[in-house]
Amino acid sequence: MSETPRWASESFWKKVAVWVTAGSFLILVILTFDTFKTNRCWRGTCPCLFGYQYDEDLHKFMPIN
Repeated sequence: MSETPRWASESFWKKVAVWVTAGSFLILVILTFDTFKTNRCWRGTCPCLFGYQYDEDLHKFMPIN
């Protein structure tokens, strides 16, 4: 009766922490490459904002292409 359950042992939670960290890192890498594939702005081929110009009528900077 004095035996500790497996889920309550320290070594179990160390292993869980390693697996969760490794899995999260893998997901981060996959999502990073997926974003590079779908985001065209970093290649300069999308209609992104290339600058701002001050509009006197609105009294603020407005994006220009």
